[in-house]
Amino acid sequence: MSYARNKRAKERRRNRIDIIDIEKLQKQRNENLQKERLENEEKIKTLTKVEEEMGITLVHGAMTYECEECGKTWKMWLEVGVEGKNKIMPCPFIIRCKCGGMAKHINWQNDIDLPEPRPLGENMSYFKLDRKGLKKKDSNACGIPILK
Repeated sequence: MSYARNKRAKERRRNRIDIIDIEKLQKQRNENLQKERLENEEKIKTLTKVEEEMGITLVHGAMTYECEECGKTWKMWLEVGVEGKNKIMPCPFIIRCKCGGMAKHINWQNDIDLPEPRPLGENMSYFKLDRKGLKKKDSNACGIPILK
């Protein structure tokens, strides 16, 4: 009987994670998240600089919006940094349509995710990065809808 009890106690000790280990893991995780955030910010700064120098807007995907008032549906493209893998800021779920009604994100399963950023077309609506919010490091910064 004591052999089995000792065996279980040894297993419990072996499987126990010390609080120090948990703190180390949390610290390492936070450092990795901070490093990843900085890398993403650097990527966005580089892409933004390229966009400004070349006079283009790069997009990485799109979402479908539908107006509750007029019933129109359209794609809202996402500038690099708005939503997606390298997300710096979110985009609104509901936006104002050209007709004055409210349009909301629909057909989530049909959202477009491009493998590589590409230039925005001429008459394409999109969510623009809130650059003022980025400079101020505003945590409430959100993609700005640009309807065309």
